[in-house]
Amino acid sequence: MQRRTILKGAVSAAVLTGSGLTHGFSDAPQESYDVVIVGSGAAGLTAAISAREAGARRVAVLEKFAMVGGHSILSSGSVSVAFRNPKSADPERNLRRMVEEMSRVGGAQARPELIRTLVEESEDVVRWLGAMGVRWNRRLFRAVGGLSVNSISTGNPQAGYDYIQVLMNRARALGVDFLLSTRAVGLATRNNRVTGVYALRSTSVPQSGTMPEGIFPEGEAKLISAYGIILATGGFTANPAMRTLYDASIPASLPTTANPLKLGLDGATGDGILMAQAVGAELTGMQYIQIIPYSGGRLLDHVGGEIWINDAGRRFVYEGSPFRKLRLAIADDDGFWAISDSQTSKGGSLATKLLQGTVRKAETIEELARSIHVNATVLRQTIERWNTFVANGYDADFDVPITDGSTIRVPPFFYGWESWSVHYTCGGIAINRQAEVLRSTGDVIEGLYAAGETTGGIHGEDRLGGNSLIDCFVFGMIAGRAAASSALEAGRCGVI
Repeated sequence: MQRRTILKGAVSAAVLTGSGLTHGFSDAPQESYDVVIVGSGAAGLTAAISAREAGARRVAVLEKFAMVGGHSILSSGSVSVAFRNPKSADPERNLRRMVEEMSRVGGAQARPELIRTLVEESEDVVRWLGAMGVRWNRRLFRAVGGLSVNSISTGNPQAGYDYIQVLMNRARALGVDFLLSTRAVGLATRNNRVTGVYALRSTSVPQSGTMPEGIFPEGEAKLISAYGIILATGGFTANPAMRTLYDASIPASLPTTANPLKLGLDGATGDGILMAQAVGAELTGMQYIQIIPYSGGRLLDHVGGEIWINDAGRRFVYEGSPFRKLRLAIADDDGFWAISDSQTSKGGSLATKLLQGTVRKAETIEELARSIHVNATVLRQTIERWNTFVANGYDADFDVPITDGSTIRVPPFFYGWESWSVHYTCGGIAINRQAEVLRSTGDVIEGLYAAGETTGGIHGEDRLGGNSLIDCFVFGMIAGRAAASSALEAGRCGVI
């Protein structure tokens, strides 16, 4: 435990103080805003819009890269929502079910008040986004890693781009400032209140790979003051040292789902978490890191149209299992074969995976079996058994209902070997229902808020499919509203 504590301090120091950047800054602010948001993904953009709509006059978004969107812009876009049914005898049944499922999967690490907030606000924030211009396809589906048919999207295989585009249009219309290629490296405090963010204006951006720890692009250093700072910097999936610190079982070589080929940039290096920790924030659930099958043959973002088989040609796990349970079920295997046919809507990665040869096509089951060196009779029996389950609406192999299944019988058949990628960090900065950042004592750090994957305590030990984006939207909206209210009050009182 002592070694782990020392290592945690070393990681923080490497990012925040190892290069001496924050020590060289002037205390005099060079720019001033009511609210500053660090990070431009779904949580950050939602917070910026919410802050402006709540009355904050000057709002800025800092983004360390030269483009907005973060991980959200790459997302397939499943959004879980609990719709109320006023005409039903039990109008809030869907809300109770979603709360129960999140609590069950999240375990003791999931905070009930945060779960309830997410669920209770989900429908309103979805309607808010719709009024803003998001064109929802209201057909409900079961997201991969989810337990219920309670997710929606725009219907686009890359719906995350749709959300970011709508949010950016609204933010620009409201006059939000965007400081791109500007990396936050520390928080300024005065009298136990966060009063600003130290940032570096980048003059160059690496062409590939993730940002090295403790090394920031050279450029103009500045202190940006604000009455409210919102951290929306995402998790730490792209920081192997930080991952290993909290879960040594995850190979440092594993790619992230945002950068599966390790050829691009992935900004999820834990910046906001480390900055918050440096000013006394509590961190919670940091060991719960989500590993999912992603970089190979899996093509569907919903459950019921794809089967996963082992080298013997048989299904070995329920494809709709929560990701933590799935990881435990196949922990000793390198991967599995994912198989679907031409009837189902595929994710946005299909063309790329076909071009790379990660996914291939076969016109017959026998051709598919020969390609993956599986007994053709066994494979055909497995597929026919699945088709029978779909027809009956029940998966007898794993004792679960099939609510929206699709048979596998129309060629071409798509197949590929699937393996693991690091997808999501369930732990992070502790917050309350108002998205205020908490100390280990439970007290609020005045002036500091957080939303999205950079926070912890909402999902606990495991996050259900579809719950990441709704988390970003709900707590981004709450954080923006709360920061704006605090900024207006602090401005009247002359806090800064």
